[in-house]
Amino acid sequence: MADSAVVTAQIAENLAVEILEFEAFKKLLLAEQESLIVGDTSSLTEITEKKSLHIAKLDSLAAERLKRIQSLGFKPDREGVAQWAESTDAAANRLWKSLLVLGNDIQATNTLNGKLINTRLQYTQQTMSALLAAVNQAELYGPSGQREGTPQSSNARGIIGKA
Repeated sequence: MADSAVVTAQIAENLAVEILEFEAFKKLLLAEQESLIVGDTSSLTEITEKKSLHIAKLDSLAAERLKRIQSLGFKPDREGVAQWAESTDAAANRLWKSLLVLGNDIQATNTLNGKLINTRLQYTQQTMSALLAAVNQAELYGPSGQREGTPQSSNARGIIGKA
């Protein structure tokens, strides 16, 4: 088993880094939210790419934290981290609780962003449906100068045909 004081310090340091990454991720979510609200879709691709990088970093940090927690004899899951946090010093416990609060806040922000995306998607789909219906109902003229879909007799060539 690893030296518990060293591993505990490493976990606390890991939590502090996770909090910084979560805060940066939250800023991206808020930027995404603002872009969705004002309709600035041009920035969404860049934001999505940055979010992916942060998610990968957060996954890596969480995996490292769980590995260290397990090396101390705790289960490598949220419950195990909570048990570790309760058994350690107050500062590390505060870090864990801060991470949980921040995680819940990020989850709520991400849920709201998902609703904004769905609303924008529904609006786009409704607009496309209305435009397609209008196009289908518009009177279109073919190469002969006559409305398409209108039956024409061979004698009814129009004014141009009589000239």
